[in-house]
Amino acid sequence: MSASSPTLARLTWDRALEDCGLDADPALRTTLHDYFANGIRRMAEHPETPDTVPDGLRLEQWTLE
Repeated sequence: MSASSPTLARLTWDRALEDCGLDADPALRTTLHDYFANGIRRMAEHPETPDTVPDGLRLEQWTLE
């Protein structure tokens, strides 16, 4: 069974965090993983064209808190 593109992207991202040593802090690792996964999810909401993205759509603010 092969991984879907979003799953493969998340796995690759997580491996990059490990390669850079950014996985040592669990809170930072989780925040960065969730940030990337959320970006993939939001992009998937408009797969055909960016023209379907509503004007003024706000991006979420991410923190470690």
